[in-house]
Amino acid sequence: MRKITSMKKITLLSFALLFSYLGHSQDNVTIFGVNTDRGELNSFQTDTPSVLNDLGDSSIVSPGDFEVAGDINPLDLGTAYVLTRTGRFFEVDLNSADYEPMGMIEPPTNEFWRGIEFDTLTNILYAVSSNTFENGDATLSIINIEDLTSTPVGAIDLVFPTSIVTNGEGDFYTHDLDTDSLYTIDIETAETTLIGELGYDGAFEQDMEFDFATGTLWLAAFNNDTFVSELRTVDTTTGLSTLVGTIGSGFETSISWITIQNGPSILSVDNTNAVQVSVFPNPTQGVLNINSAVPMSQVTVYNSLGQNVATYEANNTQNYSVDTNGIANGLYVIELTTPSGVITEKFLKQ
Repeated sequence: MRKITSMKKITLLSFALLFSYLGHSQDNVTIFGVNTDRGELNSFQTDTPSVLNDLGDSSIVSPGDFEVAGDINPLDLGTAYVLTRTGRFFEVDLNSADYEPMGMIEPPTNEFWRGIEFDTLTNILYAVSSNTFENGDATLSIINIEDLTSTPVGAIDLVFPTSIVTNGEGDFYTHDLDTDSLYTIDIETAETTLIGELGYDGAFEQDMEFDFATGTLWLAAFNNDTFVSELRTVDTTTGLSTLVGTIGSGFETSISWITIQNGPSILSVDNTNAVQVSVFPNPTQGVLNINSAVPMSQVTVYNSLGQNVATYEANNTQNYSVDTNGIANGLYVIELTTPSGVITEKFLKQ
């Protein structure tokens, strides 16, 4: 059963759409990341982090340079972007593990890149960088993928911000490896606010990622006391982390970045009355079929930014098909105009 509303206004709301699309449960999520010790692109399940799935070789390990940051494109869940510490930028196909070089994105002067994260409300890519412990300089920047440039937002008042992550609702967090603590970070000013200590002694690269479906903040950590890689969850109210298990064998495992197929914070509407509607196949690679219990006069497709992609006259039929071959891969909202009001459905184009 689906909802209808007489409201025509569509607003941006945080919505864990990929929870239903990808079928992961609250207890088990697939995490992608790179194991720099072995030069492998891996995935693993959060309920069995010791079992690593080798997706393919990382082709960008070289002396003095390696992958430190990565995030999935929220509008194309099969694609990730990866940044090395010196600024080599790659597009990665998560299905084939193919790394496509895109060019260089220079970090701020005397700094190295540490982490990247898409703002799923705006699709802006943010990055943190630092020069480690030399003089404590660190910067929050915006990455422009099209022209391969970075624009500083501001200086970060931390020594070693090693990651940046969003909860999909406009809140951002960072992890300082110098203090082993969790902070909020303002993406407009780069100002940070201490939440609390993570409760372990970290070393080397670390990364965090939210699962939007459950609100869980996952941390791929390297524990300096045990000298093994660990999967942890983080309490965003206290900063304290809880050990879930060892990642891989623990040895020859160092996960420098992680990401989850969350997708964008997607268009939604406030709904009131139930109407039966089916939209299939979903995800779709071509024709999307719509069956409705009420006649449809118009069908409109919006992208994740709320932009009108296409409008069709449905002529009061209860069955309609939309050819999606002409639109880019990503997440969409389809709006059905009926005598009773507006029905909305979400679909994924692959």
